[in-house]
Amino acid sequence: MKKVIDIHKKSSIFTVSYPAELLLLKFFGAIACILACTYVYLVSMTALNVIASREAATRAASLESTVGTMQQQYFSLVQEAAMIPPESLGLTPVGHTSYVYKPTTVGLLSPADNAN
Repeated sequence: MKKVIDIHKKSSIFTVSYPAELLLLKFFGAIACILACTYVYLVSMTALNVIASREAATRAASLESTVGTMQQQYFSLVQEAAMIPPESLGLTPVGHTSYVYKPTTVGLLSPADNAN
């Protein structure tokens, strides 16, 4: 006689309830939630850093342009100032120049005095 196999028969491994099963399920669920939140946080921070980097590059290019314009203005003003004769500003050439010589303490010692 043939044995009839019951398809709906439950396996014994799934029918047994272990005491730590619910605790482990909660623990791994919490770990999965923490990992998912960490992943979302890191991806969003990466996106924000990329956006900030692009904004910083744009701002740096704008500042470079501003500095270039200011340098151009500076050089044009220097050229205008160089064209003004110094006499019109009240400057006169120096007639006689005198320099003062002040010996230092190193200049007062001779090598013979330093040998002691």
